[in-house]
Amino acid sequence: MTLLSKSIQKELNHYYRLMQSGEFELTQISNSAFTQARAKLKHTAFVELSDQVVDEFYNEAPWMSWLGRRVLCIDGSTICLPYHPDLERVYGTQKLGSGNREKLMARISHLYDPLNKMVIHGTIEEYNKSEMSLCERHLDSIQSGDVVVCDRYYGAVWLFLVLQKLGADFVIRLKAKQWKAAKELIEDGANERVVEFQVDPEHLPLLRKYGVTERNIKCRLVRVELESDEDLILCTSMTNRKQCSADEIAKVYAKRWGIEESYKSLKCRLDLANFSGRTPHAILQDFYVKIFLSNLCSLVTLEQELKLEEEHRVGEKKLKYRINRTFALSTFKDIPIFIFLKNQLTKALDAFYNLIKKRVSPVRDGRSYPRRTSIKKLSPTNYKPL
Repeated sequence: MTLLSKSIQKELNHYYRLMQSGEFELTQISNSAFTQARAKLKHTAFVELSDQVVDEFYNEAPWMSWLGRRVLCIDGSTICLPYHPDLERVYGTQKLGSGNREKLMARISHLYDPLNKMVIHGTIEEYNKSEMSLCERHLDSIQSGDVVVCDRYYGAVWLFLVLQKLGADFVIRLKAKQWKAAKELIEDGANERVVEFQVDPEHLPLLRKYGVTERNIKCRLVRVELESDEDLILCTSMTNRKQCSADEIAKVYAKRWGIEESYKSLKCRLDLANFSGRTPHAILQDFYVKIFLSNLCSLVTLEQELKLEEEHRVGEKKLKYRINRTFALSTFKDIPIFIFLKNQLTKALDAFYNLIKKRVSPVRDGRSYPRRTSIKKLSPTNYKPL
């Protein structure tokens, strides 16, 4: 939880210095002892802790919503793993790049609330698993009334039907070249249309798995013109135009960008790719502890986020401001020690709030930048295999 970025021994010394409030980093525990103790800690402990944070957040906190509903995004990404024979057996190697170099890669996927910056559910699996197969892992965490937003890789009639069965609405981008109804919408120059889709017979076992008996579903297609002159075709279950306009559909889809920012935070701010161990157990620990840390940070910063929203709403501030997420995550690194081990919850959170209130960032809508395609080089590992 303290974002291991130095050698294990230096991190252990830093930890004990904080615990004892001393001025010197004295060696209290060896690298070997830490490795043995860590091997006994199940990664599911962090999964359960994260689930508790999520449950408390939605049951107790005045969380932000869209038209009173949760907006949940599903998307996947990939992550490089350090080389170790055990990891190769679990995740396999992939030949990537112009030189077909073999790399250890994993595929990760999130069910994410972009308005509240909460990872509802996360998973990490082999690279050769498809994003749609990882999407299935998230379905049990979707509730009635949720609005699920996905990119074009998730356009599938069987998924539309399952989400309908769960009582959730959806806004999913379609690949215009692969959907006849989307092509016709563009060719006719229409802005929106209600169409009916039928599931492919090959996906019937999936529908039976989720208890879906329907085979057809009515959806609304909405065409959005982008600045690049490209047509964006959105498919939604919200067919009533009076209840939800085409502009509202486009706005809720735009919130999908939040999950891209979440992955940036996980990989760059929480430094996920620099794993602190080289065993399958250590990979799972690092992955889920950083999801827990991210969710915990979102929980404790919610109060400040709502205050900034209120100040903008009543006109105290002309510009809309938000908490600087990067600064909050880096500042939050040592807070769990004082919360969980030193029983200084109020004192620690007050100090944390005083720091993040001074580092807010203005929100300027309408700005866009070219997407960077360069790959960040991993830092040399300072860790022995755990």
